[in-house]
Amino acid sequence: MFILIWFGLCFVPFAIARARGRSLFAAIGLFFVSLVLSPLLGVIIALCLRNLAKARSEQRQQDRHRELIEALRPQPAARALEPNDYIEMLRRGGA
Repeated sequence: MFILIWFGLCFVPFAIARARGRSLFAAIGLFFVSLVLSPLLGVIIALCLRNLAKARSEQRQQDRHRELIEALRPQPAARALEPNDYIEMLRRGGA
């Protein structure tokens, strides 16, 4: 019975790691660390790791904000064509 509880508690660090944006392999590694050492130690390690999901979300928000600011930035006005420009265009074959 003790082994089943120990094995079940080892899934807690796995779930925490996945929720915090860790890859499947990193979460499985944390599961095995918990299995060998202690589920409590695995939970402590999982909670000490940086929250990658939050960092990725913040980065996406910053990128989107930067794109919106760039889209709203006024573009330089095109230079009006002079009569000589039309003549030059006709000489080159463009219209």
